[in-house]
Amino acid sequence: MLVKVLILSVLLTGFAFLALGIKIFFTRKGKFPETSVGHNREMKNLGITCAMDDDIRCQRNADDQIGCGCHPGLS
Repeated sequence: MLVKVLILSVLLTGFAFLALGIKIFFTRKGKFPETSVGHNREMKNLGITCAMDDDIRCQRNADDQIGCGCHPGLS
C-alpha cells in the first residue's frame, strides 16, 4: 500500500513539474522568467527598484542630511 502511494505521488509530482515547465522544456529559446527585481525589465519600466538599492540610496541621503522620507526626523 505504501509503495503504491509513493509511486503515485512521484508520478504526480513529475507530471506537475513537466506541466509547469512545458514552454521552457519544449521551445528552443525557453528560459525561466527573471524574477529578480534588479534584472526584470518590466519592473524597471514601472519604477520598481530593489529594496537593497532603496536602502543604500536612503542611507546615502541620510548621511548627506538630505533625507528621503525613510527617516522622518531628517526629511
